[in-house]
Amino acid sequence: MADNAHLNPAAGAFAPANGTQVSSISFLDLQLKMEDLEREQACARTEASDLKTLCLTLRTEIKTLKKGSWNITVSPFRDQSDSRFAKALDAVKERTNGGAVLIQDALSGCCTNANVSKKKSNGVTVPPHKRSQNGSSTTSVPPHLCMKTSSGLVAKALHQRQGDANGSVCPRRVYWSGIHRYSVSGKSPQISVSPASDPLVTDGNIDTPETDLIRQKVAAAYHLTPPPSPKSTDAQVSSAVQQLSITDGPWKPHPIAELPDLPPSITSKIPSPKTTTSFSGDFLRNHLGGNLWGPGLVFVPPPQTSILPDRVYYTVDPTYDPHLPSAPGQHGAKLVPFFNINPEDSPVFDLPETFDSASNVPMFVLRSVPGPDGKLRKRYVYHGHYTQSRWSDKLDHDRMAQCAPASVREYWAEWLASPGRPGWVTKALQNHFFPAPPYRGALPAVAEDEGGSVADEEMAAREAKVVRDVKRYVEALRAWKKDADMKTNLIKKDFLLEAFDQADADEPKALRLWWEYLECVDWRADFYDTLVTLQSRNPNYT
Repeated sequence: MADNAHLNPAAGAFAPANGTQVSSISFLDLQLKMEDLEREQACARTEASDLKTLCLTLRTEIKTLKKGSWNITVSPFRDQSDSRFAKALDAVKERTNGGAVLIQDALSGCCTNANVSKKKSNGVTVPPHKRSQNGSSTTSVPPHLCMKTSSGLVAKALHQRQGDANGSVCPRRVYWSGIHRYSVSGKSPQISVSPASDPLVTDGNIDTPETDLIRQKVAAAYHLTPPPSPKSTDAQVSSAVQQLSITDGPWKPHPIAELPDLPPSITSKIPSPKTTTSFSGDFLRNHLGGNLWGPGLVFVPPPQTSILPDRVYYTVDPTYDPHLPSAPGQHGAKLVPFFNINPEDSPVFDLPETFDSASNVPMFVLRSVPGPDGKLRKRYVYHGHYTQSRWSDKLDHDRMAQCAPASVREYWAEWLASPGRPGWVTKALQNHFFPAPPYRGALPAVAEDEGGSVADEEMAAREAKVVRDVKRYVEALRAWKKDADMKTNLIKKDFLLEAFDQADADEPKALRLWWEYLECVDWRADFYDTLVTLQSRNPNYT
């Protein structure tokens, strides 16, 4: 970056202490809710009217049904006669009591005979498929149930239901003697066919009192291939992030992984984790001061005094920033949804030209460290001075799923939807989800005598059109501002969580996090020793 350009053009007020409180729901919001309730009541009235109409229609159809105007074949309203039931019962008995006949017709492959009697002795007509060679009624055997043996075509065992259709099945056994049909010996198997009352396999399980041999229903065991994937958890996502790199170390964004390590002349100054002194949050707030300017960035505005030469420092939590430096002197990255302007770019503060809020910034990372009693407690650990040596990059949908676990997305969604969010965050949300309409009207023209392309006689009409278009655009901006303010105030956590998972080309617009690359450039022993000395003077901080 040339000419000491700012490293983060969008970086900036995260949650200053004197931030603007978002206003409560206005009268316009209440009016909008009342209109929604009125529309819902109108819909309910319409549905009630439709139900009344449907009820009247059903009542009319029931009356018509009772009068016998419909042709009913099966219904409780149809009159049934005893003779009809008697005939139906006789037909059922005739079908049930028929025996199986072995039919031989090797030439045609048919299992029925054409020269059969058309009448039974009792005068009842026998259908063609029930006729046998001797003229008596039998159970038909279709061709697909015939099997070929040495003596011709033999009917396979026919089956008949017995007992309840919801019970068990009583199998009739078929005994085989001879060679398997795929054998090459040439012998034909001898078959002992069971009676025709054997049930079909496709008939299902039925009860029978004739035998104690019961075959129970067994549900088929289906094995899914491949097996279903386990549900994703935050721990699994975090472990998956560690495996994104082909190296042995934890995964890091590529610009961070390419940075060289600190030289031994600096790393030799860093104390071991057991001897490192941690700092309480109250100590940092009281001695370093400042207000939260951007995500994790604290700025000490003038005229407040500060022991920091550049008036900025980081206080970050790895719980919601899993890619922070893992140890003092290491490089890392932060995740942020939006950027505030840099403090040096704000017209409110009179800062020197050499001021740079993105270079040589001390960082304090919240860690779990043992206290005097041996129990773990949350304290800040000095990790070094950091510089943003590269502009920020936005995560795509894949990186959001891999590098931003659900807990991180929920944290940012809850923070962005908070009513007490800073004013710059509300403005950033509005510009992201509900941007202002672009101006599409006429633009001022340049006359021909001034080097333009518009004739002098057309300039007046052109300027009048520009004025009209600008007025219309101003009115459109007023309407947009009113609508956008209302929608932004109604943004909830669930809406932002869905936006994190939206496609980039979807509507409403997707929300993505940004990388802030943090390169460790120094670990200052004098700065660390000064803080240790100041904290040791007050036992409340230890």
